[in-house]
Amino acid sequence: MEIVEIADRLQLREADALIRRLWLRWMSVCLRALGERPLGLALGIGFVALAVAYQSHRPLTVNIGQGFDDPYTPGFYAPEQSGQASFRWSGAHSTLVFPGIGKPLSPFPVLLQLSSGRGHDSAPLKVGVAVNGHPVPALSLSPESASYTVTVDPAWVDASSDLRLDFTSPTFKAAGDRRDLGFIADFARVVLPTSLMLPAVPQIAWLLLSAVLLFLMLRVVWVTPRASALLVLLFLLACAGVIGVQRLLLTIYTVQLVVTFGLALLVGLLGEVLTRWVVWVAGWRGASSLPEWAWAGLRGLVIAAVALKVGGLLYPGSFIIDAPFHLKYITYMSEFFAGGRSWEQYFGKSLSFAVMPKEEWGSARAFIPYSPFFYVVAAPLAWLPISLSQSVAVATGILDALKTPLVFIIGLAFSSGRSGLYSVREEAPAGRAARTALVAAAVYSAIPATFLLQQWGNWPTQLSLWLVTLWVAITCLFWTRFTRPAVWSASTAALTLAMLSYTVSAVYTGLFVGMLVVGGWIAAPAERKRWAALLLSAFVATLLSLLIYYGHYIGDVLQETFPTFGKAIQEQGKLTTLRPTVWDFLVTHLGGAMQAYDLSIIYALALAGALWVFLRGKELVYRTDKSTGKNGRDKSYGIIAPEMAARRPWNFAGRRAVPWQHIWIGAWLLTFPLFTAADFWVDQALKEFWYALPAIALVAGVWLLALLARARGSHPYTALVWLLGATLAWQSLSLWVFRLLFHNR
Repeated sequence: MEIVEIADRLQLREADALIRRLWLRWMSVCLRALGERPLGLALGIGFVALAVAYQSHRPLTVNIGQGFDDPYTPGFYAPEQSGQASFRWSGAHSTLVFPGIGKPLSPFPVLLQLSSGRGHDSAPLKVGVAVNGHPVPALSLSPESASYTVTVDPAWVDASSDLRLDFTSPTFKAAGDRRDLGFIADFARVVLPTSLMLPAVPQIAWLLLSAVLLFLMLRVVWVTPRASALLVLLFLLACAGVIGVQRLLLTIYTVQLVVTFGLALLVGLLGEVLTRWVVWVAGWRGASSLPEWAWAGLRGLVIAAVALKVGGLLYPGSFIIDAPFHLKYITYMSEFFAGGRSWEQYFGKSLSFAVMPKEEWGSARAFIPYSPFFYVVAAPLAWLPISLSQSVAVATGILDALKTPLVFIIGLAFSSGRSGLYSVREEAPAGRAARTALVAAAVYSAIPATFLLQQWGNWPTQLSLWLVTLWVAITCLFWTRFTRPAVWSASTAALTLAMLSYTVSAVYTGLFVGMLVVGGWIAAPAERKRWAALLLSAFVATLLSLLIYYGHYIGDVLQETFPTFGKAIQEQGKLTTLRPTVWDFLVTHLGGAMQAYDLSIIYALALAGALWVFLRGKELVYRTDKSTGKNGRDKSYGIIAPEMAARRPWNFAGRRAVPWQHIWIGAWLLTFPLFTAADFWVDQALKEFWYALPAIALVAGVWLLALLARARGSHPYTALVWLLGATLAWQSLSLWVFRLLFHNR
């Protein structure tokens, strides 16, 4: 393995080198990229732009209580509304923080809209104020909202350029309110002086470091030095624009931005190294090694996923719906491990009923064992020296980004007839398999719905679906060796964890395996030895999950849950109160989800892909005849190699045996309509939409590749494919930003 440069492109050329040496090679690539002249030029121009932007004299305003002010108002209570006005109550000790405003060279005022919050006849409220630790005259607040001014001496602003106002207030308790209330704050405004401003050195340093990391991220995915430097310059100019207009939106985020970009680069390279090793073990090496452009594409997808998901979750103004609930139970679990909590008090039945709202289940509300697996594995995050909300956001964002390599592996496994150690080079060409795998991973990364579980904060579901994908990736990549003890044990371990991680996923996966075994036994009899091994694996995984957790509650389920469900079906007709009629279920529930979560395009692509894979069977691949220079058509299967199609045996019904890949894809896709139908009677919180997304991405990618193959020389077809991809990417970005920053405000 060596570093090569082709047309200003730094890349690695693999020739069966040891995977463990890849890290050293990547370090060399990054060090070499740091010395490229375009980077220095972009950083220099960007530095000047940032310094000039700090000369903007636009006031810095925090509209307190509007929902985006959490990072600036520590010590204040939650936002409240009174008519059209929004505000926050202070406590005995509250703070307003304005990070990275710059260092003025002359005094400047801070305008505060405040009121005492007491009765109209009450005496003025004396509130103590300190600016960066320097006491100033106390404010005398009247019952009516009024403007107050605090004058700041520039000597009080240190090199950090942060401005901090600490308030000390007498408190009282309002009727029916248990809080200690101080005063009411409506908004705060820093009026910057018109004289020269010294830039905030820490802020500029963080932004320049972010730019360097961005440059490295671009270079390792084959963007040329000049193009990378241009994008870095545009990034710094955009940051300068934000600083000039409303710098507080950015200065609260610069440290997190560096962390995000650093993690994106690290996780992208780590994901590549692990994936290279797995496919190397599976036999894709030597003459069958995947081309380097495939690895560059996979790196780019993982890097982009980490940057978007971790970066979005770490933004201080982001809103994650279920985060308070799950963070609370992670804390309980960490305290349980420390000996300070009772298991039955917070888990077991208590946890089960906590996730089953009475208004949704009605008379069907009964005990269903809810797995605490996520809280067990997440508990160590509470022991880290950073806030739990940040550590969980980073961990779940990285986990979700690493699902992209798993989809890549699944696409690779389904793109060859077999995945054996010595059979790969005899079957599907590595370039073709890599193309299918990369497109499947790209489609999955661009699905808008993949961002929703993060914004919902539905982390237990996310972990369970990740484990299901891991199980499919392991099993299918090593399918020809599935009966070997090592492969079978690894697959069974992954399946056990998937079943243990979430109760709903355990049910889904059990039925998924059932469809696989029955369908495979009938339609793919040549693989019966492996179908039997898969059935045994599912039995062992089910037994282990019962022994470890679910089996402790079998008696409760038989004696309490089933009788309650039976009674509820007699009274309600179903196990949920959310589906009054079939029409309402189809239009309001399913139709609303398709529209709100931007699922229409990806499911339409999946339908087209499924029809192509299962009904047409063959796709057209254009190849150039070297002797004539003309394009000709070769037929090959979209999922498996053509050699396998020619040798498919007959099954007992006298029909051609179905490839095992089709059995897997078909069963996985069938989980969506089956569980969607069941959702009418049992609320599943839309989990059926997410369970089969990797398979949906795969068949959608196959259809797009088939369309591109037909589009050789046809610009409309090519434009359609790129338009569909761009639309998915735009929907993902817009949905992500909207859900994080504006939804449920």
